[in-house]
Amino acid sequence: MTERLLKTAAALARAAIVTMMMVLSAHAELIIVERESALRAEPSLGASTVATVPKGVRGESLGKSGIWVNIKTPEGTGWVFTFNIRFGERAGGGAGGLATAGRMVSRPSSSVVSTIGIRGLSEEDLQKAAFNANEMRRLDAFTVTADDSARRALEAGLAAVSVDYLEAP
Repeated sequence: MTERLLKTAAALARAAIVTMMMVLSAHAELIIVERESALRAEPSLGASTVATVPKGVRGESLGKSGIWVNIKTPEGTGWVFTFNIRFGERAGGGAGGLATAGRMVSRPSSSVVSTIGIRGLSEEDLQKAAFNANEMRRLDAFTVTADDSARRALEAGLAAVSVDYLEAP
């Protein structure tokens, strides 16, 4: 009888944990906009701008596509770069209740790969990456000559500064 009672209690505990995890994962994750960002209709630089979201605005993360995150804010719903937002706690609970329980459950570690200052790309995202000639042409449009850069720096009041290398330890 005791063994049967223990098995039943263990099964109920597992079911409760699974149910709690399903409820917690269904809630959106809160975000804070770290810098003013264009809220785009689709996860693409070429997509139309739905709104401009000022720095400090809070909202919810609705999904992810590559380096883009779909967010909902008072300004609207749309896509922003991952590195323009900071993720917070899960939404939907207020003080106590499931929100508190969610903070007690550790989130799975992510295998985000960081390269050249870009965050939010998983190894799978990097493996799926493909050359895009149109994007390369767009990047080429930003090319400036060294003379043009020097002239613009001088106009802005910038000056070259020599910095000594650190000695090897």
